Amino acid sequence: MKRLLRSQEARTGRRNVTGRRMINTILRGGGLIVDTRSGNICIKLDQMMKAGRSMTSSHGRIFTGRLNAIPVIVKMPLSEKAITGWKDEVSITNRMSEAGIAPEVYVQSPIPGHEFVIMQRYDWDLFTHMLRTLDLPEHKHREEGNRVKEGLRDLIARIAKYHENNPEKSLCIGDFRMENIVINTFKYEMKQIDFDSRFCAAPETLNEQLGAKLDVELLMMLCLTFSYSQFNAEGLAGVFPPHGRVFLDELLARKKDVLALVDALEPLESSTMKNLRNLLLEGTFGKRRSWADVVRRSMGARDSPVSVVDASDSSTPDSER
Repeated sequence: MKRLLRSQEARTGRRNVTGRRMINTILRGGGLIVDTRSGNICIKLDQMMKAGRSMTSSHGRIFTGRLNAIPVIVKMPLSEKAITGWKDEVSITNRMSEAGIAPEVYVQSPIPGHEFVIMQRYDWDLFTHMLRTLDLPEHKHREEGNRVKEGLRDLIARIAKYHENNPEKSLCIGDFRMENIVINTFKYEMKQIDFDSRFCAAPETLNEQLGAKLDVELLMMLCLTFSYSQFNAEGLAGVFPPHGRVFLDELLARKKDVLALVDALEPLESSTMKNLRNLLLEGTFGKRRSWADVVRRSMGARDSPVSVVDASDSSTPDSER
């Protein structure tokens, strides 16, 4: 743990004081226990963390709680089979954290069989925050939507800047959605989470597909705007008027560029475009269509123009997002 922390400090040029204190708590508080019969090392984080809730992700188990009175998330591999994917995700998370894109990583344990990472915990994921926004008086919906959009623009600008300087590094676009963005509701600071390498591609690879330099900001706005169902978009119409899709106005203002981007990315029949494929194929226009067709029709291109407001699918369950 200390070796990884020192490596992190060397890369960032600053001391991770919070991480150092957490490691001391773990080592001194009985969190690192050696089974004298088997020689196995067990990490009993739950003994030092105030109770929170547990969840699962593609490769790991996630626990929320407090350590040294600081809100944290602890991620552990889901199983031995998931360890490779989990390690890839943690590697990307570290890079994104150091670039200010992901929450701060406090502590990592490389102990075989007992790997974990402790990270900064934010208030809510953005999707939950938007649902809470709907409980506000209606006249505050648009104001809240504007504040959220400013926070998202700042996050997307940080992502674009990082990948401009590191075009060979993974750009995680296939799972860029509200559920995978967390928000500090005091500062409206937002960070991206859950960097599954299966849903990533390097910008230099996408440049080859495009035949031109990728506009990362435009791509991230496109992915996020169409990452949730039409049913949920209608529910957010007052927050992101008039269509309920967060950056649709900006995309329409750059319609030609967006459609060129869609044309270039359409052949990518891989998990890279997971969100657009999986979330919008079913029912959005009454029959099965490709994600590219959904975006084109929403942008008023091809066939008869269909707005996202008119293209309803009220049968879509709220959980399908």
